[in-house]
Order: sequence, then C-alpha cells, then structure tokens
Amino acid sequence: PVATDLNNLAGLHQAQGDYAAARPLYERALAIYEQALGADHPDTAQSLNNLAILCYYEERFAEAAEMMRRALAIWQAILGPNHPNTQTAQQSLAAIEQQALLQNVTQLLQQFKQDDNEESQSSQQPTTESTSALLENLAQLFQQSKQDDESSGKKRK
Repeated sequence: PVATDLNNLAGLHQAQGDYAAARPLYERALAIYEQALGADHPDTAQSLNNLAILCYYEERFAEAAEMMRRALAIWQAILGPNHPNTQTAQQSLAAIEQQALLQNVTQLLQQFKQDDNEESQSSQQPTTESTSALLENLAQLFQQSKQDDESSGKKRK
C-alpha cells in the first residue's frame, strides 16, 4: 500500500493547490505500480489518470494527454469500452485535447499579435506574412484535431 499512500498524499497536495509537492509523489506511485504490477494493470491506469489530471491542472496538456491515453488503453483492454472508468477517461482525454488546442491557438494568436506589432513599428505597410503563417498554423491544428477525433471514433459537430 505504499503506492496507494503516495497517491493519497499526492491527491491531498493537489487538492490544496500544491502541484509541485503532488507531482513527485504521483510519479513515485506510478513507478511502484509499474514495477510491482506491470504497465497494464488497472492500478497503474489509475495512477496514470491521477498524474494526467495533475498535468491538466498544471496546463501541461501534451503530457496529460499522453498519460490519459495510456490509462484509457489499459481500461479499454481490461474493463471494456462501457465501463465507467473507460468512459470517464475518454471524457477526460477529450477535455485535455480541447484545452491543448485552445492553448495552441492562444499562443499562435499572441505570436501573431506580437509579430504584427513589430511589423507595424518597422513599416507603415501591413504585410500578409504573419497572417498567412497564423492561418496555416491554425489550419494544421484543426486538421490534427480532426484526425485525432476520427482516430478515436468521435465526430465534430
């Protein structure tokens, strides 16, 4: 139960907003579960889920998505697609991916604004390079999101 205790203590730190204290505890618990029970055990999946949620709160969306995908794969294989853990992991993964996309778009828009301001200061003529780059990057992000949705069986409305 050392790993369980570590997970519980990490959850307490996370609930208090002390993510820096929670992270190493979740990571250690995960390492113990993987070593003792294997990479495909439901307790390992739960530990991955816990760490993924922490990463979500830390706005580390790529890392959160990777861990949630691993947890989801374990639960799908062991518990099936209709089990509550599997369903919750699917919903969590969708929320994580949505926030990752939003974060990427926000960063692109901020970069565009900065580039546009720099171009405006250096010349009075508006240029289309930044606009083209921004639109291309947005198109790539949305295309990737669409591919991710299709590969996971979801459809955009």
